[in-house]
Amino acid sequence: MVVKHATIDDLNINYVDSEGSGPTIFLFHGNSSSAESFTCLFHSELAKKYRLIAINFPGHMGSQLPENLSTLSIPYLGKFTRKVIDYFN
Repeated sequence: MVVKHATIDDLNINYVDSEGSGPTIFLFHGNSSSAESFTCLFHSELAKKYRLIAINFPGHMGSQLPENLSTLSIPYLGKFTRKVIDYFN
């Protein structure tokens, strides 16, 4: 389990990577949460078999907030999620 950083949608985003050898499984946390919600998964056999990536959404656990906070919305997070998947593929 390694904490890493990426620039996604012009924001510095923190994420946790299991660095497993199999296909990637993305983990997205809920409201008022973070990638730490998935800690138990990163210490499981799943993390060895698959590459787990848990993203900290903008403004969570050190991930940068957009300058215009009014852009944070459910539609924005949906688009952001797509950008995350594109970044890693």
